[in-house]
Amino acid sequence: MGHVVTLFLMEEYPHFYPENDTYGPIEGIKVVELKWKHKELFKASKSEIKAVLGGFDIYCGSEFAPAFLFKAGLPLHIFIPIGTDLIDYPFQKPKGLIPPTWAIDEYQFHLYQKGGIRNAGAIFMNLNGDVNLENAVKKIGFKGQRFPVSLPYLYLPDYVSEKAVSMYETEISELRKKYKLLLISHGRCEFLDKDSVHYKGTEIMLEGVATYVQSGNTDVCLVMTQYGNDWKAAKDLAGKLGIAEHIHWLPQCGRKEIFPILKYFDAGFGTLSYPHWSYNVAMELLAAGVPLIQKGPSDPSNSKIYPFMKGRNKIEVSEILDSLIHKESIRNINNSVLVDWFFTRQIEPALLGLKSCIEHIKTATRTSHNLVKVQWIYFRSFLYFLSKVKLSILKGKR
Repeated sequence: MGHVVTLFLMEEYPHFYPENDTYGPIEGIKVVELKWKHKELFKASKSEIKAVLGGFDIYCGSEFAPAFLFKAGLPLHIFIPIGTDLIDYPFQKPKGLIPPTWAIDEYQFHLYQKGGIRNAGAIFMNLNGDVNLENAVKKIGFKGQRFPVSLPYLYLPDYVSEKAVSMYETEISELRKKYKLLLISHGRCEFLDKDSVHYKGTEIMLEGVATYVQSGNTDVCLVMTQYGNDWKAAKDLAGKLGIAEHIHWLPQCGRKEIFPILKYFDAGFGTLSYPHWSYNVAMELLAAGVPLIQKGPSDPSNSKIYPFMKGRNKIEVSEILDSLIHKESIRNINNSVLVDWFFTRQIEPALLGLKSCIEHIKTATRTSHNLVKVQWIYFRSFLYFLSKVKLSILKGKR
């Protein structure tokens, strides 16, 4: 499309850096790492943010971008939610009867985040891909245009080229020769806090594998990554379940190391906690043509989404693994079906939507808010503090 692009990174995990996501130099894109912290947004002045982020024709962002752009009076033309930036950040509030000063200061970030998303020009998000995201959009009162598809999760031509070679290829190819059933779970290990928005149902997967092994099926190996807050707890759980020797651990690594080895696996695990279907791990498996095991929506045969295998508990997971051995689960889930879905339902419509969105931005100036709204956020955070003080005074008089 011939655009000059600057990619701003802030508080990004190293394994998501561009150099861990591509196989060569990134041409035509300038990468700038910002030193700000999202919880310290109150320390960054409007002029300071504008000096760094100002001067662009189009603003496309996720994570903390809505808050920083909104404070600076800069528009967020395109918002691409990644999860917590939409379902968590906008709704956090200071805790306690009278929150400490630092909590009130941090509260400004959450107010700016909500304001930035509400007034964004457009949002790209798969329709009904995540019930939590859908509810958050409604609760925020998003005013812009909804594109019912996510932007492409990866640039596939790069990952199917000769450059796409993983340092773990030899290691995984040896496992392929050794085991009849080879599985992968390369998402975050999160399962100790089941009330968290980050809960992935890791324990369901491990218990399912254990049930399968305990039924006399020992020719199976699950490859996992040391990724997520609970990966050590997952390792301990595997030991307690008696399947430690059936788990092969890889270090936390970038997509450029993961994608080339996906071809070796019979199936991959997605999220077993919530009925999501639109997220990175799922799309990576689809793009590689690897059958997916996940909790997913209620109807796996829904033609609007890709085919998948439904695993809601350890029994269902065990039964899926047994059917994989006999190839029963993948009669209608072959490589070409999954890859075709990824191209026709994700990449093509997303690029068309992005192109039309950019063309619209070029021809129609859109401002995300005015100074009054920015000042109101400051005032609102102050009112929040005053309301807490007033409440404590009233209680003290009783």
